[in-house]
Amino acid sequence: MAPTWHGPGSHLLFVPTERMGVDNRRGFFEFILGPEPGYLRVVFLNARTRHWQEQFYSYPDALDDVLDDIDANVLTSNVYFCPTLYVEPKGTKENITHSRV
Repeated sequence: MAPTWHGPGSHLLFVPTERMGVDNRRGFFEFILGPEPGYLRVVFLNARTRHWQEQFYSYPDALDDVLDDIDANVLTSNVYFCPTLYVEPKGTKENITHSRV
C-alpha cells in the first residue's frame, strides 16, 4: 500500500487500515530520505482520542526504531512523517537540512 497525501502541508499519511511490510517501509524511507543524516519527524494521531504525539528520530541510525513505532501504532493511529530531515529535533523551517522531494 502506498502512502497518500492527507491535508495541507508537507506530511505524508500511512493509512492505518492495512499493513505494509517492514521491508517495504524501510525501502520507502530510504528512497524518500536518501543516505544523508538528520532528524526524521514522525507524528502519531490516535484515531480514537485525536491526541497528537510527535517524535524525532536520528536518521538513518534509528530507522529500526521508526519502523517499530509505526508497526506498534499503525492500527490505532494515523502516522504522518515529514519528507525533509532536520539539523536538530525541532520542526522549524530553519532546521531543515535538505529535501529530496
